[in-house]
Amino acid sequence: MYVNYNELMPEGVKLYLQIEKFINEHISLERSLIHLIKLKASQLNGCAYCINLHVHEALEDGETQERLHLLHVYHETDNLFTERERMALLITERVTLISEFGMDSDFLKKVATQFTQKEYVEVLFVLNQINAWNRLSISTLRPYQ
Repeated sequence: MYVNYNELMPEGVKLYLQIEKFINEHISLERSLIHLIKLKASQLNGCAYCINLHVHEALEDGETQERLHLLHVYHETDNLFTERERMALLITERVTLISEFGMDSDFLKKVATQFTQKEYVEVLFVLNQINAWNRLSISTLRPYQ
C-alpha cells in the first residue's frame, strides 16, 4: 500500500520542490557531486525510489556506470573518486547517520581541506533535502518506479 503524499499534502510537496529549485539555482557545487551526495544518502537510507531516480539523473548528466556501481564501496576504490568527492561522501555518511557518528571540530578541520565553509553548508543543504525526500518516500512506501 502506497500513501500518496503528493495527493494528500500538495502544499507540503510544493515547499519541498521550492527548496529543490533553490538548490538548483543557488548551490555552486558541481552537478556531479550533487548526484553523488543524493545517491549515497539514498543508498544509506535504503530508498529505492530515490536511488532509481538519482541513478537515471546522474547517467543523463554524464556520470559513468562504473562509478555508480561502485559508489556504495567508494572507500575501497583507488582513483575512481577525487578527494573532494570522497570527502563529500564521508560528510554524507556522517550526517545521514549522525546518531552513530555525531560531529566534531576535528572532522570539520578535515572538511576544510576540500570545501570552503560556504561549500560545506551547500553540501548540508543538498544532503538534508535528500534525507527529507528519502524519509518521506520510505515511510509512505513509494514504489521505485
